[in-house]
Formats: sequence, C-alpha cells, structure tokens
Amino acid sequence: MAAYGAATSLKNTIQRILQSSRISLVSHSPLILPPVYDQMDRLQRVLQLLDKTSCSKIRTEVNALDELIKEAVWEFEDLLESHLLPQILPQLESERHNLSFSVDLQSLQHHVDCFVEMVKMMEEEYIIGIKNMPEEEGEPISSRIDFGGIKSKMVGLSYEFQKAGDDLLEDKHYSIVGMAGVGKTTLAKHIFEDPSIQSHFDFRIWVKVGRKYEHNELLCCVLAQVAPIAYRMLAQGDNDDEELVGLLKEKLQDKKCLIVLDDVWEEQATYHLTNCLQENDMVGRIRYLLTSRQYIIFEDHGYERMRLLNEEESKKLLGEKVFGQKVFSEDGFPLPLEELGEKIAKKCEGLPLMIVTVAELLSKADKTPEYWTEVLKQHSSVFVEAYNQISEYLSLRCNGELPPSISNLFHLQFLVIDPHMFIRKRGVQSYMPVQIWDMQELEHLYIWGMDLPTPNTVDATLNKLTILGGVSANSCTREVLKRIPNLKELMIEVELKPYDDDDDERNPLSCLGYISQLQNLEKLRYRVKNPEIKYKGNTIPLSMFPSSLKVLWLSGLGGYPWNYLNDIGSLLPNLEILLLERYAFRGPEWEITPESFLKLIELQIGDTDLVRWRPQRGSFPNLRRLRMSHCYKLQQLDWPYDHSWIEIIDLLECNPLAVACAKELKDKFSFRLIIESSF
Repeated sequence: MAAYGAATSLKNTIQRILQSSRISLVSHSPLILPPVYDQMDRLQRVLQLLDKTSCSKIRTEVNALDELIKEAVWEFEDLLESHLLPQILPQLESERHNLSFSVDLQSLQHHVDCFVEMVKMMEEEYIIGIKNMPEEEGEPISSRIDFGGIKSKMVGLSYEFQKAGDDLLEDKHYSIVGMAGVGKTTLAKHIFEDPSIQSHFDFRIWVKVGRKYEHNELLCCVLAQVAPIAYRMLAQGDNDDEELVGLLKEKLQDKKCLIVLDDVWEEQATYHLTNCLQENDMVGRIRYLLTSRQYIIFEDHGYERMRLLNEEESKKLLGEKVFGQKVFSEDGFPLPLEELGEKIAKKCEGLPLMIVTVAELLSKADKTPEYWTEVLKQHSSVFVEAYNQISEYLSLRCNGELPPSISNLFHLQFLVIDPHMFIRKRGVQSYMPVQIWDMQELEHLYIWGMDLPTPNTVDATLNKLTILGGVSANSCTREVLKRIPNLKELMIEVELKPYDDDDDERNPLSCLGYISQLQNLEKLRYRVKNPEIKYKGNTIPLSMFPSSLKVLWLSGLGGYPWNYLNDIGSLLPNLEILLLERYAFRGPEWEITPESFLKLIELQIGDTDLVRWRPQRGSFPNLRRLRMSHCYKLQQLDWPYDHSWIEIIDLLECNPLAVACAKELKDKFSFRLIIESSF
C-alpha cells in the first residue's frame, strides 16, 4: 500500500510547514493546508480497510487503485514544494536569512480544492474495489507437489548446502529462513536432489504450502507422493484426517521420510502435519526441511538465515542471469561491459532478488556500454523498477547502526535485522533509527539485539505492525507500546547484566507491566538468554499478560514458584498453547488448581526440576497434548479421571520413573504415548 506511505509523507510536509518556527504564513495562508491534512487522515483510514480483508482475496485491482492514489498524492506534494521554494530561496540569499521566511499559499486554494475532491472520489472507488475483491482459489494438489526440477545453479551457498544436508542426515529437522527471492527454494531443491539425501531416505516428499491452504490438503500432498494409487481412489470421495493419517501410517511404517515444506507462512501449517504424524514408530523416521520468510518454532532442528552475497558472488549471479550460465562461465562479461557489470552487481548490495530482477531487465535490453552506463545513474529506471518489485520484504545481517535512510523504503512490509555477533558494549543499548516510525507499511519487524526508540512526534504510530520480535524490555515502555496498538505477536529477548546487582535489573520481568495495554496481542514469547537459576522473592507483574493471549512462551525466568503459574492461568481465559523452558518455573511440585487453563490445548514443559505434576479435577478441561522434555527429576504424573480425553503424552529424555508412570496411565486411558529416551 504505497498510497499510505505517500499520505504520511504529505502529512509530514504539511506539519513541518504549519509548525515551523521559521516559516511565517501570510494573510489567510494558515487556513489553506489543514483540509489536505484532514483528507490524508481520512484516506489512511480507508486504506487500512484492506488489512481487515482475507489474504486469500485477489488484490490486483485494489493495488492498481493504490498506485493511482500514490501518484496523485506525490504530484500534489511536488506542487506544494515547488510553490514554496521560489518564495524561500530569494529570502535565503538576502541579508535577512536569519529571520523567518514569509510564505503566501493563497494561490494554491484552487489546487487544494480540486485535490481534496479528487481524493474523495478515489476513496469511494477504493472502498467499492475492496468490497468486490474476488476470492483467490487454492492451489490444486498437483501444483503443490510439483517439484519443478532445478532450473538454476546455486551461487555462494556451498556452506549452507553442506550444513543443511549434514543435519538432515544426522536425523535433525532444518529450517531455511530469509527474504523472498533470497534463494531458499533453490537451496531446498538442491538438498532434495542431493544423492546422499536420496540414498538416506526411502521417501522424499515436496509440498508447497503458501499463504492459503487447508490442513488436510497437506496430508493429501504427502499421501499423493507416498501412495499415488491409494490417493487417487481416496480423492474420488469424501475423506477426513483420520482416514488420511491411517493410510500414511501404513505406507510410512519402518520407512525413513524427508518432507520438504516450501514457503511456510505460519506455524500452524507445520503444527498440524507434525501432530498428525507423531507416533512412536514414525517420529524418529520423519524429518522436515522448511523454507520460510520468518523463524518457525520447531523441535530439534538446525536453522540457517540466508546471508547476502559478496561482490564476487553477486557479479557471478548477475552475469549468469544476463548471458546464460554456460556462456558466462566460459567468457565472463564481454570486455566493454566488464567494469560496468561489476559496478551494477555491487550496486545491488548483495540482495539476490535485486540481482535477479536487475538481470532480468538487463537481458531484455541492448547489451551496450551506453545503456549500462545509463543504468548506473542515480535515478535509473531499471533500479527504480527493481526496487519497486523487492521493497515488500527485506532481511539484513549487519553490525553497527542502520542509516536513517532505510525509512525511504515506503513499501516495506517485512523487515528483519540480524547482527553477525551479539557483542554489546557495557552500558550501551542499540536502537533502530527514529525514522523507523515513518515506515507506515511495516507489518512484521524482527530486530534481534536492537530496540524501538521513543518517537519524537506525538502522532507517530505503526498501526499496521502486527509482529515485533527480538527486542528487549526497553521496547516495552508505555510510550512505545501505545504506538503499536494492533500488535498480535511480541517476542522479547532479555540478557541479564552480570555486572549490575540492582534488584530491578536482576528481575527479568521488571518494567513489563505495560504489555497489557496491547489488547490485540495473541502471542507472547519472553526469553532470558542467560538465566540466573535463583529465585530472589521477585513477583511476577500479572498485568503484563493481556487476556487476549492465545500462545505464551516463557523461558529462563530463573525459577519462579509454580503457584504463580496458576495465577497467570486464571487471568488468561483464551490461552491455547503454553510453553515453559529452562527453569521458567521451579520447585518439586506443581499442583494445578481447579478451573485453571480452561481453553489450553497444548502444554510443553522443558528443563526443570519438577518431580510431581498434579492437575486437580476441573483443571485443563481441553488439554489434548502434554510434552515433557529433559525433566530428569520427574517421577509422577497424577491424572484425575476427568482428563481421559487427552490425545498425546510426549516424554523426551525424562526420568524412567515418569515413563513407567505414563505407561500405567496409558493402560487406563486411550491416549498416544510417545517416548524418546537414551536411558
């Protein structure tokens, strides 16, 4: 939605004119621009209606309208600035340059009236366009499972290729994460086709997930590749998950299987599939390779965030895409284009999608020194078009501060900042540039090791931001959080200071009371990276947990007593998934009080000194899965008879006494018991 960013830019320009201490508006000029500012406010509210529509809607016509609105707003802003400059420049050159500038805007009145009316008409057309957006059809199974072969050679990914392959061969899952077009799918395809992978796995399955999918579609995609005849027979009638899973269990029994899930947009896609295939005789034989634009929580997995290309790799990729792999590998750039080609590749700044996009445009034009020289100029149409194509999503790995100019990427919706190393000077906190608040299109922001600064204007907000990850408690102030009111997912990373004995600094949950004002928050992840396993009598600020939460992940809190968790459960009526890791809570016994965690579906507890888990009658009435991992002191699982509906108990590296207890319970209740143990 480029129009939203254009409206923000125009509002900022108008605000600077009206509030500047050095601009004196003569006569009736102060009354000219406020109607435009108000109209931009109304326009932005209309543009935000698109966010409330399903991502499965086809937005082609609405996006075209958005482009027209953007051009109209930019044209008016250019007109406004061109009207100011001729009045200000002569005064700058005079001796009165230290005084305020007199500016007359009255001649703009007609232009303002026409512009406001035109925007109103465009608003109405935009609203009609949103109402009439057609529904996108889901991809057919044949398209989802079409591997498509390897169409291009990997450039500069030999280390990543080797690392991913080694992890999969060592029976680990693996995730490839990065921006659109960075080469995730290409890397996954090369791994999929590697001879060592082919010989290790009995079945290799490729599934393109995407944004729009149905849960049983993914199961059908797997079955269609494992047992195509059975799938075709099944596809002729209605089928449910239970029937699909039963067939898959039969076909995959005693077989090693690699499942590639390409282009995963949300955790639920992996959760449903892995949950269906969680059986003792299958869990150790199925391995998953994921590609995604964001980090997906996955048990026991390797992980690689795709890096940018260096200059040599960039040059090679550009040349191969423009001239063809065979020609370029033999001859390189033609001599007259060699230096220009290196400069063009360097200008792409290591972004593979930018290199590929620029190469695509170059390959369609004259391959002459004159044309390539034009391409290198600052406002070259080739780079402008390429930036427009890639500016939705950006992932960077860097050290040091980001330049304020990053806010010039008005279209940016997904921004990931990942430092090379987490090395921080004592007493120094790293912040994003304050211009981050001008990036009105941002929806997902991951900034590991950095924080959001307090904005310096009253009306600065990021209304479209729904995911914020990697920040510390410094981003959880009242001033910051009230400006991201639509946040749905918040991931906080805390690093305790070893040199500070202040009680508030040592309490990992201090300063978090303002999170509760995020009334739309559904997922909260809070992780202390270097936990101090020592309870000092600190209390948990219960106000940090908004009642809207559905997923809560706490790690490394230092060992709060289990009774605090009961208090949290009573405040979260909508909580469905609870993950507790690395001594989030501590103590030999957790007695869960009645009427606690009424909607909880899944509970995971890892790395704790828990000895006895005691849910009371009336607690966890909807619990379907319990997973305990690395609970070496766990001995007893008490089980009230009203908990007979649980579906899965998963014990990973737990005390043999707990395993024996679970086996006794399995004889009384019909649940699946998954045991992974080296004991």
